[in-house]
Amino acid sequence: MELGETLDAIDAAYVAMTESLSEADLRLPVKLDWYGGDPGSVPLSFLLSQLLVHNTHHRGQISQVLDELKIDNDFSGIGLLG
Repeated sequence: MELGETLDAIDAAYVAMTESLSEADLRLPVKLDWYGGDPGSVPLSFLLSQLLVHNTHHRGQISQVLDELKIDNDFSGIGLLG
């Protein structure tokens, strides 16, 4: 499987998992031990949004490196919008 296909599969799995959650599920507290336990927990929705932002951050890093190497890429997915 090529990288693009792998990213598509990961994105589809993330969407399917998120769509399967109810509003009550999204409010469930998830315990953390970050920052010395302050906060001690956050809603599941917060962690899911952080996962999405973190993923986007790393895709941006990959895109930037490929751009510097002059390797054609579309990690932004903008080309898919047309």
